[in-house]
Amino acid sequence: MNKAKLRDKHHEMRRAAAAGAEAETEEKMLANLDKMPAFHEAKTIMMYWSKSAEAPTHKIVESLLEKKKKVVLPISVKKSMTLELYAITSTNERVAGPFGVMEPDAEKCRRVEPDEIDVAIVPGVAFDMDGHRLGHGLGFYDRFLKSANCPKIGLCFDVQIEKEPLPHEAHDVKMDYIVSEKRVLQTIG
Repeated sequence: MNKAKLRDKHHEMRRAAAAGAEAETEEKMLANLDKMPAFHEAKTIMMYWSKSAEAPTHKIVESLLEKKKKVVLPISVKKSMTLELYAITSTNERVAGPFGVMEPDAEKCRRVEPDEIDVAIVPGVAFDMDGHRLGHGLGFYDRFLKSANCPKIGLCFDVQIEKEPLPHEAHDVKMDYIVSEKRVLQTIG
């Protein structure tokens, strides 16, 4: 199956998972993340602010801020198709970004370099057991992940994990772990 068809399939599966998600789904994801030493011990954590059918992160971000972790969220820069990273100290320091995603307010937040990140939590449309990630196809995260020298954790609903390998390119950056509401997978690739 090609990437476009896989994206369509997984967008639908993700929407269904999000619509049927219980209130505890995000708590289960956080509990699974907390089991991981790389996440639990990290001082600076790159997250994403979830929208619509993405694996939920709002409570996770709030929990990390309460624990006095440095939470970093990306800003999507359309012109260069790159991510810029900013540390937030409150969920009130966000504004609507170009893709309808709530992003840090660059005027209120401190810019962070990729080498400051201890662990990166990454969204995706689908993941496979080898750690390959199917994104939305614009390459924002792949460009960032090439410069991130930290564990990379794909966060998703369990239905987003493919048993069969996803199509991938040589430049695609693999995840080290995949976390869902049901399990933690260390990738085999």
